[in-house]
Order: sequence, then C-alpha cells, then structure tokens
Amino acid sequence: MSIIQQKPVRHAFLYYRFSWLHLIRPLTFTATISPAAFGSALAAWYGPFHVDRFVIVLVVGVLVQSAVNMLNDYFDYQKGQDQEKWIFSENLNAVLHPPYRLIPAVATLLFALAGLGGLWVGARSHQFWILWMGALGVFCGYKYSAGRRSLSSLGLAEIIAFLFLGVFPTTAGFVVQGRLLDAAVFALSLPLSLASATMLLTNNLRDIDKDQGVRLTIAMRLGRKRGARVLNALLGAAYLSVFLLSVLGLLSALSLLTVCAVPAAIKLCYLLRSGASPTEERLAMKWAALHHWLFGITLYGSVFIANI
Repeated sequence: MSIIQQKPVRHAFLYYRFSWLHLIRPLTFTATISPAAFGSALAAWYGPFHVDRFVIVLVVGVLVQSAVNMLNDYFDYQKGQDQEKWIFSENLNAVLHPPYRLIPAVATLLFALAGLGGLWVGARSHQFWILWMGALGVFCGYKYSAGRRSLSSLGLAEIIAFLFLGVFPTTAGFVVQGRLLDAAVFALSLPLSLASATMLLTNNLRDIDKDQGVRLTIAMRLGRKRGARVLNALLGAAYLSVFLLSVLGLLSALSLLTVCAVPAAIKLCYLLRSGASPTEERLAMKWAALHHWLFGITLYGSVFIANI
C-alpha cells in the first residue's frame, strides 16, 4: 500500500500531458547531485575514495528528487494548479503518459528504493545517522506540497532547500567515505546550500500569480521586487562564500573557477528584473537550474582536479 494517501480522482483516465521523464524534471537533479558530489570530492582529500558509495549516494538523491518532483505536480493538481498539464483520455499509453492514479505508488516505490540504498551505504560506512536525516528529508519533500498546510505554503521552501539540498547531501557525501564530521565541512556546504535556495526562490518568484490562494511563499510575502533583490543577494553570497573559503585555505584557488557560472547568474537576475515579461519569468527556472549545474560542476570539479 502506498504511504501517500491518494484522494479520489474525478476520472479514471487522467494522464499527465507529457512523459515520465518530463514529470521527474531531470534538470533539477543538480540540487542533489552537485552537493553530494562536492562532499565526496572533499572526502577524497583525506583518504581512500569508495566509488560504489559515491554512486549509491547519487542514485539515492536522484530517486528522492524524482519522487518529490512527481508529487509536487500531483498535489498541485489537487489544489487546482497547472490543470493544463493533465488530460482526460481513454487511449493514452501509460508507459508514455503518467496516469495520475499511479503517481503515489510510483513515488512510494522510489522512496523505498532510496531507503534501501541509504541503508546499504549507511551500513558500509557505519554512519546510520544519515538514515534518520534522510527520512526527515523524505518527509519534508512529501510535505513540501502535500496537505492544506504544506511546507511550501508556510514559506519554508528556501530553508528546506538550504538544509536538504545543500547541507545534508554535502555532509552525507563526505561521511559515507569514512570521514568524520567537523565544523569545516558545514562551512564548506554553504556555497551549494545558498545556490540551492536560489532555485526554490526563483521557482516561487515565477509562480507568485499561480500560487495566490494556494500557498504563501517567501516570494509572495516579499513581492517580486524585494524577492528579486533577495535572490540577487543569495547569488552574491554563494560566490562570496567560495572566495572566503578559498582565502581561508579550506578550498583551493581552483574553486574560483565558479566565476564561469556568473553569466548564467546574470541571465537569471535579468529574467526576474522589474518589468520582465511573463515569458521571461517562465524561463527563469531553467536558468536557475543551469546556473546551479555550472556552479556545482566547477566547484566539485575544482576539488577533484586539486586531488590529482
């Protein structure tokens, strides 16, 4: 039985308009892949590197991210949002078009597989505390959209992203390699934690009109103009944190290659500027994800290169 309570659907033949791949939104996988890869790269500085543990951590992150993305669209439909993403038909192929009624079961399966992967890597690394943190992350991912008082409706999206798409995957990628946590690791998690928060804030700025009457996000509380300023500040803080960590010797000078992602950050800020058109605002999320990919790749890539 699915751990997710499915409400009655108005029609048995309700399908997602696009594919399963579109539903899980692979472009957003950077939110879990980049911090986990960064934490793993940091661990490689201090001793042997276990490729199998590294791969499992990435797979677990992708499974959880996929399930959360699916449930976000599932619950948004229940709340009357994004109705255009769904169609009623008796002739669509469920392999190509996700049936609405199956999404809770598929998400539950992905969560279960992620749990097994977490159990395996926790046992191999003797770091069972990551299972509890992982379970809390899954709960937050589920409650992000579920229920009348979802976490996103309470304005907690950016905080959740900072913690569970930044701090936790970075530290998990580090400790499963057999390393001990210290304050330096938490400090090193800051750049990608801030970058992850920018993705959620971008999403909420884009959806201010759509979210009216459904949730009350930080973007809605601040308004477009002030919300865009906060986004700019978070982006600046991410780059400043890399610079400071490099000056302190916690990161190599190669980490400054993250400036290669600055053009994407500038484009993102431009798309959310005052007076931007709805079309430009819709493009913002793609640029936020692209910026996160570029920022993450240059950051953990610089650490891996420094180890050579």
